[in-house]
Amino acid sequence: MLRHKGTQWLGTERLRLCPLSPNYADEMYKGWSGDNEVTKYLSWPTHDSPEVTRKILMDWSENYTSTKYYNWGIFLKENGKLIGTISFININDYKSSAEIGYVISKKYWNQGYASEAARRILEFGFNDIGFKSVVGYHHPRNTNSGKVMEKIGMKREGWLPGTMMNNKGQKCDVIKYTALRANFIESTVKEIDNNETGN
Repeated sequence: MLRHKGTQWLGTERLRLCPLSPNYADEMYKGWSGDNEVTKYLSWPTHDSPEVTRKILMDWSENYTSTKYYNWGIFLKENGKLIGTISFININDYKSSAEIGYVISKKYWNQGYASEAARRILEFGFNDIGFKSVVGYHHPRNTNSGKVMEKIGMKREGWLPGTMMNNKGQKCDVIKYTALRANFIESTVKEIDNNETGN
């Protein structure tokens, strides 16, 4: 049985993960929700204005009252800058599973922030909530997203043709990745052992 806790404040070496409010609408719009290049391969369309982003954040704020809602803003610890979001969606209590999704502002691509945040919420999902598996999907041309999933130990399951909708309302292919709780915990234990022995 899952132990739902809601969107808890989490931290990593460089990041702070926490709930968002409508006050971050302008920052989110300028950072990524209004950027066509960032949203190109996502399931939701580029926002036309900061007001669209604000309305989305208002909906998120209401959802934060649920213990089954998991959606974090990704902030840099060093200066408090909001650089992206990360979430668990499509949660299945019966299967103890969820889907991971994330987006990072273009300015902060290729600096390891997405994988750092994703690894932290996987840890939270497996150890605190009790997920047995977490899946992730990306558009075949969005290879950087696949690299993030591989970096955090998710395994590529295969190419799924025409199974999802893009932000144009068209069916598109996706590549699926999966992380299993047992494998994640095993790899974490090995990592700790290697650090302690100096390997």
